[in-house]
Amino acid sequence: MPLKTNSTKLYIHFCGAVISTNIHTCVCNHNKMTMDQGSKHVKRKASFFQSRETLRMYPVLPFLDRRCNAEYKLPNSDLVVEKGLPVYIPMFGLHFDEKYFPDPLKYKPERFENGTNVYNKDGIVFMPFGEGPRICIGERFGLLATS
Repeated sequence: MPLKTNSTKLYIHFCGAVISTNIHTCVCNHNKMTMDQGSKHVKRKASFFQSRETLRMYPVLPFLDRRCNAEYKLPNSDLVVEKGLPVYIPMFGLHFDEKYFPDPLKYKPERFENGTNVYNKDGIVFMPFGEGPRICIGERFGLLATS
């Protein structure tokens, strides 16, 4: 729907300017508050781990959708995923699997302290923003917003 009046256009433009100024103020205040309260490094690390654990328990994406780029035979099965078929990766299935996250229903930010539980011998298991070339471009902003 095209905007018909100049006053509507000006109002929307003004709202955008106010929102962008408010975001800048909030980010600046957050950084100042964190530095003023001492032990900046420890506090930021703790909030980073809390963000990751929160995103593990409440992923932004319910699933990742990809397309199979090569024929793949599923282990311990006769099923074959053919090239070109859509593949859906359930985030809840990965993030709540006891194989990767022991006691998955408990909130434990310390899971991510050593950089563990993101990668393991089977590949990537923690991917709340997706992974690969189609990863969400808002990942850094999302982690900042949740910390």
